[in-house]
Amino acid sequence: MLIYYLSYGGFLYLMKGANKNMGVDLKGKDLGPNLSQRKKDGKYRARFITASGKRVDRIFDNVKEAKQWLANAKYEDAIKKIDIDLYLELPIQELSKLANRLAQISNELSK
Repeated sequence: MLIYYLSYGGFLYLMKGANKNMGVDLKGKDLGPNLSQRKKDGKYRARFITASGKRVDRIFDNVKEAKQWLANAKYEDAIKKIDIDLYLELPIQELSKLANRLAQISNELSK
């Protein structure tokens, strides 16, 4: 359980509460980060923000499916981010090699 401090009007207030990303079910039990339960129909919602900043959420009938989807979706997002980082890093390395080669050529020509 986290403890929050709130400063208001020069006074310091102490607030106890769960993690702000932690959802609870209708009985008050913590479900875990990025999970919650809807009051109107009792279905579970799993959501997170991807590396690109897009919010993704899905609705499930039970918690087990929601947790499984959340873990898989976060894993896929992490793999996608690594692939993009490697894809962007490769041209930078090639440009660096080219710049070094051009510097060597200019040094040879200036001699």
